[in-house]
Amino acid sequence: MNRLDKKFQELKRSKKKAISAFLTAGFPTVTATENLAVELAERGVDLFEIGFPFSDPIADGPTIQKSSEASLRSGMSWTKLLTLSSRIRKRSQVPLVLMTYANALFCRGWEKSARDLARAGFDGIIIPDLIPEEGTDAEKVFRKAGLKLIYILAPTSSPERIRSVARKSAGFVYCVSVTGVTGARATLPQTEIKNFLKKVKKQASVPVLLGFGISNSGHIRAFKDSADGFIIGSALIKVLEKYRRSPSLVRQAKNFMMPLIKER
Repeated sequence: MNRLDKKFQELKRSKKKAISAFLTAGFPTVTATENLAVELAERGVDLFEIGFPFSDPIADGPTIQKSSEASLRSGMSWTKLLTLSSRIRKRSQVPLVLMTYANALFCRGWEKSARDLARAGFDGIIIPDLIPEEGTDAEKVFRKAGLKLIYILAPTSSPERIRSVARKSAGFVYCVSVTGVTGARATLPQTEIKNFLKKVKKQASVPVLLGFGISNSGHIRAFKDSADGFIIGSALIKVLEKYRRSPSLVRQAKNFMMPLIKER
């Protein structure tokens, strides 16, 4: 059984919401990414979205873009990504989902990319610039490799788009809280988001996770009756940026994540 499916089954039995943390591969260092994944998993993070830096992202806001640029400057590569995930997998069975853009995979070939990722211990993949209408070939390849291809929905998605993504998304459906790019936000439009999540959950047979802007326990408290889990990205990356040169990096990340984990 795919580790994502197993994790969501465990969470359903325990009546808990999933907490997913986003880490930019190689930021602030490759070793730090490995240790963060392992130690945050031990503290209760249920799955990780590992971002593979790309030069021209369309979904990433300034915080994640900055971390990606730093990672690329320090030499992050496809080979290093696979080594990183393999090292995490030797220490933990926490589900790993890759987040990257279509060109980073297409240029290597869908089949080779899927094979590499599966062997390195990934469980799923998010490709923000791949839409269901153009994802048929990729879906078949990733499914054969045992990887879940996860699609994204926005509050502006039409009823037809919601039905399509809810039907085709594997592992979970990634719902973004607002239109725009990633980034921590102090407030979120609660009524709009709750109505949006309600529409998605009516169509989805897999868990529905909410991301983009989730940055504090109040956000989780506000939406935990509407979503099956939450993705914390830019807010965590800001902590890593602040303490990137500090020996307390992992501890500070734990301190930030613990209130969100407890709130679920």
